[in-house]
Amino acid sequence: MTIYLKVRKSDGAVLEQKNLDNPVRDLSKPNVWLPLVEDDTQPDGVDLSQHKVANAFVMPDFDGDLSNAVVTRVLKKIDLSNAEKLVRLDAALTEKLLNGETLTSEEIAQRKSLSASSA
Repeated sequence: MTIYLKVRKSDGAVLEQKNLDNPVRDLSKPNVWLPLVEDDTQPDGVDLSQHKVANAFVMPDFDGDLSNAVVTRVLKKIDLSNAEKLVRLDAALTEKLLNGETLTSEEIAQRKSLSASSA
């Protein structure tokens, strides 16, 4: 069985996902079933203090021939918002304090800066 996604051709929205075995597909309809291919290659330059990794779909050209078209699920690097950075920094600083360590002036300044920009 293969995973197929039902995709609206007008905007590339994924409407449904099913495991199917060689389905009969009408590729001229507004919504089409296309096989899913997964690419788990990690994006370059991911720094977990600055980025997160999320799934994204790469759609084929819906104006072209869809007989061999696939939808590819890839991993995409996304910049963290300041609020997300603050949450991660708070967790790291709390862990450090729970271990009996002292915060540096740089860590305190970074926390203040992120708090101000998240407000």
